Amino acid sequence: MKSMGAGSGTGTESRIEPRIEPRIERTEALRVGVVGAGVMGSNHARVLAGLPGVRLVGVVDPLPAHRMRATELTNCRTFASLDELIAEGVEAVTIAAPTHLHHEIALAAIARNIHVLVEKPIASSVEEAGRSSTPRSVPA
Repeated sequence: MKSMGAGSGTGTESRIEPRIEPRIERTEALRVGVVGAGVMGSNHARVLAGLPGVRLVGVVDPLPAHRMRATELTNCRTFASLDELIAEGVEAVTIAAPTHLHHEIALAAIARNIHVLVEKPIASSVEEAGRSSTPRSVPA
């Protein structure tokens, strides 16, 4: 802590200096998946496929037509279920499925220590969102 004068001129006030963390360089691309291949999911997949340092592992959608469109847009694999995508070793997922599925999919990914980005809204109701924020044990 470094002592700095703060207006009074006494020099007794203190201010905490910010701690700067060293940047950790990844040697491998971040493995990301997208859940939902509708309009928003397809857009997320397209953007992720073009980002440096990101590998789009695949897109999940139960509808064959949506999976085909995702493959055409991004040249990535597609899956009919979240479990199939997770089996490929994703580190993070973007959830762009229909709203009523956001909560369930997000909790399933979190329970497997997979980072999530959830397209808004995070849940269908305030009550459902409140259940998401209840502290619980997550396996390491």
